[in-house]
Amino acid sequence: MKRLVIVAGLLAVTAALAEPPNTYVGKLVAAEGGKLTLRAKVDFQDKLVELTTTDATSVQWDGQPATLAGLKRGAWLRVTFDGGRAVFIKRGLCPLAEARAEQQKLHPWPLSLTISVSGPKDGQSAELTLGTALDGAPAPAHLAAVAPDKAGAMLDYLAAEGFLELADKPIAPLAAPHCLLTLRTDRPLDLLADDEPWTAETRARLDGLRSILPDAKELDRLLAQTKDWPLVTLVEHDEHDGYFVKNTFEPDAPTSFLALRDQAAYNNVFGAGFVMDDRQHRLPKNAFADSVVFAAIHRGHDFYEYRVRHVTVLDGVLRIEYLANTHQNVDATFACPLIVRVPRGAYRAVEFAENGKVVKRLAW
Repeated sequence: MKRLVIVAGLLAVTAALAEPPNTYVGKLVAAEGGKLTLRAKVDFQDKLVELTTTDATSVQWDGQPATLAGLKRGAWLRVTFDGGRAVFIKRGLCPLAEARAEQQKLHPWPLSLTISVSGPKDGQSAELTLGTALDGAPAPAHLAAVAPDKAGAMLDYLAAEGFLELADKPIAPLAAPHCLLTLRTDRPLDLLADDEPWTAETRARLDGLRSILPDAKELDRLLAQTKDWPLVTLVEHDEHDGYFVKNTFEPDAPTSFLALRDQAAYNNVFGAGFVMDDRQHRLPKNAFADSVVFAAIHRGHDFYEYRVRHVTVLDGVLRIEYLANTHQNVDATFACPLIVRVPRGAYRAVEFAENGKVVKRLAW
């Protein structure tokens, strides 16, 4: 049985990747100036593809006419082209997400999707599980039964919304406010989770889920309970590397958290070790004309690796959410920086949230 499931899953992946001729499926990089840029798989390699567009280019989103201006960067598109010209554009699916959905449909029950929402205030939390209790596990406190024939529709929706593309093994939850989705089956390897800030887009994703599950009245209660909770806004950001912490800057401090407003302040903290064929992601020239830089530094025998998850703003408080993994070496000491550049804004404070916990707040 396991062999059949694996083979069927591989067939689903193959089917998802095998697109008809003159069709690209890829992530939107840009759509401006009469040009459409996608990151698509071409000859089994990820490549940037550029196509021309015209006002007459047909665009369809969820079966409804749309415009190029309404397409969001990062959206998956299925583009039919003629030569170098895009003829028809409609919503696409990430091949991985589509394959995950199809594989799960081979064994759709028991299956549950848990929605956990946390607001900005203490005690603001709501949770609901859609699906069924898992064999051998206690029933969730808030369970909304979903008919087996709706499981496939729920999986297709999760694929189209990007959940099955981004979901991975659970990690530390984001600092509130956020919405954590967790998909479970009775197979431990199927446990997938994705934590997103509580934005207008995240809220709309739950509204869309409600539209395909007309019998899930419990979801109405969760949506009503969270209706007036403040929404955060995602902030564009860029991470930079190739810099070292100067040994004259707070050498004895185990950690440093900084807001740097100009190049002089930056140069007081960081130096750059330029090398031949330099591919480090440096700050652009005149970076501080329209940006500010925030930095976290850990010192000691632990070598830190960082990954920024999200940068958000709520009520003037900028929050940098990041993961930090460590590797210890008792024979060496390190000063490991995280360097994040964001647009200038009317911020009143910045918070550093490391592995789901706010570890520092700086007045702005």
